[in-house]
Amino acid sequence: MFESRLLISQPVYFGTFCLAMMGWILALVGALIVASLASYRTWFFLALSLAAIVGTALIIMSRAVNYYRSVLLAVYSVLLPCLFLAIDEYIYRSEVGRQICGAGLIFVSIVFFIWIMIFGSGEGSYVSTQVRHWGGDVELHHQLPDHTSMAKTFGTGGSHTMSVANSQVIRIPSMPLIPTANYAYKARAKYMYEANPDDPNELTFEKDEILEIVDIKGKWWQAKKADGSVGIVPSNYLEIM
Repeated sequence: MFESRLLISQPVYFGTFCLAMMGWILALVGALIVASLASYRTWFFLALSLAAIVGTALIIMSRAVNYYRSVLLAVYSVLLPCLFLAIDEYIYRSEVGRQICGAGLIFVSIVFFIWIMIFGSGEGSYVSTQVRHWGGDVELHHQLPDHTSMAKTFGTGGSHTMSVANSQVIRIPSMPLIPTANYAYKARAKYMYEANPDDPNELTFEKDEILEIVDIKGKWWQAKKADGSVGIVPSNYLEIM
């Protein structure tokens, strides 16, 4: 399912997508002007570039960057040298159409280079920090914490499943919540989390939502939302304020 807001609402991704499309359209116009002189290689590069641009947008809109990040980086890495060859071939020619095509491919190449830096950066790196600062959702291109690997350690109650090496699933008995607990801490959600439907003690929360926390020991914390609902939450989705 594609959510266009994931692209449109984030300046970093939407801006680079628009720049790439603008460059591609410019390159297409230039190629059409000198259609009789354009080689099959030019049309092939244009087709591949369009597929990469549109494919990136669709992957962002489906929150699937984490799953296709290696593929995207490989595609950009293969396309960039090809585009550089085409730019070198066209930008210095006397025909206006070829110069326009070369200029458009420069814009496309710049965007591919930016995407390599964004999607290839590690969480907490300078690039990731700048992406978040300028309006990019880093959770789209970084793997979210795996809450199933934390099932053995609790700060408070909850019933969880844990995958083990032999693919069996161990069910850990639920521990009761503390109804009169003192919520001494506040935490901000770094990521969105959807509660396990099989565990009524878990809480669903949104990215950047503020939660009150009882105790910050263990990997699952008892928390209270602004609407008063109480449950347990995975600690590595939160940061203490």
